[in-house]
Amino acid sequence: LPQFLGFFGGSRFIPIVSSLAAIIISSVFYLIWPPIQNGLVVAGEQIAQMGSLGTFLYGFLLRLTGAVGLHHTIYPLFWYTSLGGTETVAGSTIAGAQNIFFAQLADPNHTGLFTYGTRFFAGRFATMMFGLPAACYAMYRAIPKKNRKKNGGLYFSGALTSFLTGITEPVEYMFLFVAPWLYVIHA
Repeated sequence: LPQFLGFFGGSRFIPIVSSLAAIIISSVFYLIWPPIQNGLVVAGEQIAQMGSLGTFLYGFLLRLTGAVGLHHTIYPLFWYTSLGGTETVAGSTIAGAQNIFFAQLADPNHTGLFTYGTRFFAGRFATMMFGLPAACYAMYRAIPKKNRKKNGGLYFSGALTSFLTGITEPVEYMFLFVAPWLYVIHA
């Protein structure tokens, strides 16, 4: 850089260029994101109307996109909006699967199962608490015995994280990079 631009060189260069790049990229996404969002909403409406098949498709897409973080574009549509259903609980109309579930829990007069409000939670906890730790154990057992001690901590920590916190990404990354076909079957 020329002498008079020396201030912008070195360690200051990256934040300055990053800020300018963020402005340009955000301007592009300002233009292209609305059609993508509309597509997500239309897909969500279709899934919400499919009944049990929609619940399966929701779970499949959630698992398939989980390792790269794109599941955060899917579940809020169902948990917090009317795509997850609307129901009258304690005299109030509630929208969104999670909101319905919490309203039913808070209503002392509610009786019965929480089936409609929880259809978009179906199967997740069994997978997090038992399925993925079992998969970690299976992957550990598939390692040659001489390498088990070196890699055991990775599988144990992934299984423990999935079981205790529901954070499944470490195990799903193992699937994704080691056996992509197994990751799709897992989804």
